Amino acid sequence: MEKRNIGSCDLLEKYTMLPLQSTWLKMENNVKSCVNFFMNN
Repeated sequence: MEKRNIGSCDLLEKYTMLPLQSTWLKMENNVKSCVNFFMNN
């Protein structure tokens, strides 16, 4: 396997699976919630 930066988009595209995607969605939603919380206070 060729060496790649862990943060590489190629790596994410090749190896992302459904559970990982749903985890990312949850994280994104959490971040949005935090941002909204701070914006409103």
